[in-house]
Amino acid sequence: MTIAMRRMIKAIVLTTCWLISAAYASPQLLEPSTVFDLEAIANPQISPNGTKVLYERRGFDIMTDRATKELWLYDLLAEVHEPVLAGGASFGSVAWSSQSDYVAVAVRGASRSMINVVRLEGRLTATVTSVSTMPSQLVWSPDDETIAFVMSVNAESKPIYKMPAKPKGAKWAASPIVVGEVRYQFDGRGIVEPSYRHVFVVPASGGTPRQLTEGDFNHTGPVWSANSEQLYFSANRHIDWQRETVESDLFAVDVTTSALTQLTSAPGAEMRPQLSPDGSRLLYLQEDNDPITYRQSQAMTLDLETGRTKVIETGLDRSVDAAKWSGDRVAIQIDDRGQRKVLLQTRDGLDVISDKVSGVTLGRPYISGSFDVRHGLFALTEGSSTRPA
Repeated sequence: MTIAMRRMIKAIVLTTCWLISAAYASPQLLEPSTVFDLEAIANPQISPNGTKVLYERRGFDIMTDRATKELWLYDLLAEVHEPVLAGGASFGSVAWSSQSDYVAVAVRGASRSMINVVRLEGRLTATVTSVSTMPSQLVWSPDDETIAFVMSVNAESKPIYKMPAKPKGAKWAASPIVVGEVRYQFDGRGIVEPSYRHVFVVPASGGTPRQLTEGDFNHTGPVWSANSEQLYFSANRHIDWQRETVESDLFAVDVTTSALTQLTSAPGAEMRPQLSPDGSRLLYLQEDNDPITYRQSQAMTLDLETGRTKVIETGLDRSVDAAKWSGDRVAIQIDDRGQRKVLLQTRDGLDVISDKVSGVTLGRPYISGSFDVRHGLFALTEGSSTRPA
């Protein structure tokens, strides 16, 4: 090697080091337009066979001044990222089939919403059913024959008066908004038409949805039984439920007969059930209805055969925000001193899986982020105050 070549290599190394140093020494400042350069990840879901992860890729379109959301897939074996739904498709709930070869997606169309099924091999898409309102909380049955979901059903209109007929050509004020419900408006939505969320099922091969729950109540969080014959969910089916802020119980509904069985009745809310891998227990969150400023939620299990409940002891004075099975153990998510953490239950206490869980709430100073776990494998969104998830 000549002296000239040595000097050239030394100059390249020094220049590179200076550029790296300058980049770290002079960080870019955020401008209003910087938001269009940011992308973040949300809602990871591990496939049942533990080989793939679905996730949302969120960003902002500078041409339309709107948020964007795309569905992507990461193959853990091939270590590659692939799009599943892109190009501006408006989608919501996503669910894996039990065999990990199909994905069900709730899609909002121009006039109607749909449940589509995407076959991952070849990326073929078929519409299972079309419905009038956006489905949510999709979940496949263990035998992959049926898809359950939650959908709002408009309440029967019960006018308390009838407006007089308007003379031809008259210019009257707009009709008044008549409110007959205790809960008639929601944050970010304003006054809404009365409706109730019910549990539905539809054949995975396509067909007409069938409503399993009835009444002027809201139902949420359906999960299948191990034999695909029942669905477990949470609801407050008390007559005076609109005046009960923190109250719900766990129920089971027979998919064939629609017969309801109440599983819990403790004061407060029992919610977000998760079936154990062996199908014998439900993991769920419980929150008391004490009239106090801060109510601490906890993770509990329900033995489906005996009806016995058990608290998952954490030793923490923090609410459990999410709980999922990891084999026969339980993983929980908590918010602690401005940080979202995922912890795993052990014989000696709790192991910290991550204390950097972060989400995509970019416009407000709220903690967010989520995780999933299967076969001891964790997928979670990590970030910091200076880096999106």
